[in-house]
Formats: sequence, structure tokens, C-alpha cells
Amino acid sequence: MLTLLAFILTIGILVVWHELGHYWVARLCGVPVLRFSFGFGPVLFRWKAKSSITEWAFSAIPLGGYVALLDQSREADASFTPEQLAGSLENQALIKRVLIVVAGPVANFLLAIVVYWFLAVLGTQEPAPVFDAAPSGTLFYESGFTEPLRISSLDGVKVHSFSDASFHFTQAAIERSRVEVVAHPLTAFNDLSKTQTESGRLIMIDFSQLKSDQIQGVFLQSLGARLATGLPRIESVMGGSAASGVGLLPGDLIISVGSVYRPTVDAVVSAVQKSANRPLQLTVVRGNNVLVFTVSPILDKDGLAKIGVKFSPVPAVVVQYTPLRAFGVAMEKTWEISVLTLKMLGQIITGRASLSNLSGPLTIADAAGKTAAIGMISFLSFLALVSVGLGILNLLPIPLLDGGHLLYYGFEAVTGRVPSERLLTIGQLSGALILGMLMTIALTNDVMRLVIPQFSR
Repeated sequence: MLTLLAFILTIGILVVWHELGHYWVARLCGVPVLRFSFGFGPVLFRWKAKSSITEWAFSAIPLGGYVALLDQSREADASFTPEQLAGSLENQALIKRVLIVVAGPVANFLLAIVVYWFLAVLGTQEPAPVFDAAPSGTLFYESGFTEPLRISSLDGVKVHSFSDASFHFTQAAIERSRVEVVAHPLTAFNDLSKTQTESGRLIMIDFSQLKSDQIQGVFLQSLGARLATGLPRIESVMGGSAASGVGLLPGDLIISVGSVYRPTVDAVVSAVQKSANRPLQLTVVRGNNVLVFTVSPILDKDGLAKIGVKFSPVPAVVVQYTPLRAFGVAMEKTWEISVLTLKMLGQIITGRASLSNLSGPLTIADAAGKTAAIGMISFLSFLALVSVGLGILNLLPIPLLDGGHLLYYGFEAVTGRVPSERLLTIGQLSGALILGMLMTIALTNDVMRLVIPQFSR
């Protein structure tokens, strides 16, 4: 239910905001707006002020909306005055028609800028830019990520968080370029907030030899780039639990579980679940001492083996800016995401990136639900990201999209005449075919990524 509601909210906000862009500029240009609909399909109820011809409607399918402008097809309608008909879309100067079409995507970009500005001023808590040792044989391992490292800069630019570094690596991978990394080894055990006092280590990562099938999905992980969660540190111990019984305390740092040295939180959880009612050896660091405990996990009412501890969250940093600096950060982030999206589309078209990178409504719904479950900040960040994507998508020169209308207007600007009915019909059919193919590929990817794995469990 949360996923469904988050999806409807995401699409509703973004598409309605997009249509509001068209509406506002159309009104400024003097084009009468016949209807602004919240949603699609059959109209559930409608309202119109006596002094206006605009009808405000709520329709049955709450996945967006649309704006209907007065056009020349209404010339025979006696309910419109000559003055109103003179203001129809086709009677407007070319520049005004262009502005009306561009206003929708621009509204999406402005929304992203406002959201990113708000988040930058508010401040967001993000994982620190600490990367775990990469698996042997991966690109990051061969480049030098053979131990946990904290990144301080990439190509001379300071890195604030793990997401900053990941975004930079993603850009470089898509462009098949090299990245100069300055990284610092971590201290002996688990303090991810500190590094050794030695100077940074210079590492070069070369993405130039990546193949198209390596640029798909969450490809950075397959290349070896992984967030270092650090060694598990116990945050709290439940009273009367197995951990409490053997003397484990908050602050204890687990450096081995069974035969696994330097385990992750997932490795400890896995070892515990495999050792129900059987002794499991834990080695921890407490202050300056190394202690060994033997604990027997207990099955709870759900049949899960537990020892009764809660681990500290992944070390994080707070990224926050002044209101003025935040505006520049928001502009820059919106621009970078736009450029990255276009580059990825270019890679897909040229075959240098996999078609599996195309995502459809199921992936958007899944991501909307997951980010909403995490919290409002995470959901707003996702909303801004999708808003940029929607703006870019609508600017593509495909008939039926805003970019298709701009293509027609470009033809008119060059030739001095509007496209013929035959050309418009061909454009409509080709646009529908292209969009249908893209939607089919995206939905297929969604099913392969989200639905089929559920049945294979």
C-alpha cells in the first residue's frame, strides 16, 4: 500500500506540476485554457468560474493530468467569441508557442532545483565516503581498493559523501574516462570517522575498457565499489538475551565471528542465524583489550536465531550549506543529473550501454515505496531525481512529446511553413511506435528485475 501511494503521489506531483508549467505560460501568452485536469480518464467532477472559460476537473485515473488549450478546431463553435478564437494556439507567434511547450519540462527542472536547494539548506545525513575492500578480480580491486579506504577527493574535487563519490564514478564509467582518487587507509579497527595521519594515497581508476554489458543496473557494485559499513559495533544489548548472559556490552567492536575475520554486519547476522542453539565464538575489542566470548543464539517466536544486540548505524556525515551556496549546489546537481541522463541515453542508443538500464513504472513505484519508507528526505531526493528525468524525457525529439512539438516548430522556423497534415500524421504514428517500443522494453526490464525474482524464491 505504501508503494502504491508513494507511486501515485510521485507521478501525480510531477505530471501535474509539469502541466502547470504549460498552463501558466499559456495564460501569460494569452492562449485560452479550456480544461486543466488532475488525472486522466472519465471526469469525476468539474468546476468553472463564471468569469473564466477554464474548467478545472478531477478525473478517475490519478496518474498525472493534462491541459487542453483552445485551438483552431473550435472555430465553428459559437460558444467562443472572435477575441477568444483569435488567441488560439495556432494564432500565436512561433516564439510564444515554443515557450508554452518548453514550460512543462522547465517546470520539472525548477522543481528539482527547489527540492535540492531545500535539502541542501536543511542538511542531509549521508554515509561517509568510505569504500570497502573490493572483491578480487574487479576493476576497483585491480586499481588499488584492496583495503577499506576513505576518499577525500576525486579529480581534485573534494568529496563530501559516499553518494558524491558514487555519482562521480558513474559519470566517469559512462564517459569511459579515468578518475584520479586521493584516498586514506582506515585506522586499525573500525573508526570510519577517522583516517591514518599519513598523507593520502593516489589511485587511478581507468574506465575506458568497460564493455556495454558492464554498464547496466547498479554496475558500480559489480565493478567492486562498495560502501564500507565497518566492523560491527554493538550499540545496545537486550536485557536477558544470550549476548547479555555472556557479558557483551554496548561499544564492543566485533573483529571476528567464528572463522570470519573482519566481518560485516551481514556476515555476523548470517553466522548467528546458522548457529541456533549452538555455541558461536565472537572476538571483540573493548577499549584496549581483545576479548573472546562464546554465545549460543536463541530462536525467537518467528524461528529466527538472535543473540539480542543492536548494531550502530553506518558512520555518516552531515552535508549542509548556507541558503546562497545551496542555490548553486542545487543548480549544479540538477545540471549534472541532466547531463548524466543524456549521456546514458546516448550510450544506450549507440550500444555502449545495455538496454536493461531503461526502467518503467514498476521500478519507479518500487523506488518510490522504498524511499518513502526510509523517510521524507529520501523521498524528496527521489522526487527531484525523477523530476529531472521527466523533464529530459519530454524534451526528446519524439512526436507526441514536448520535444516532438519543438521539432515541428524548428521545421516551421527553417522553412517558414507549418508541417503538412501528412507529415504530422506520419510523425504521430512514428512517435507512438517509438514510445510503445520504449515502454515495452522498460516494462520487460521491470518484470525481469522485480517480478520474476519474486517467483524464483
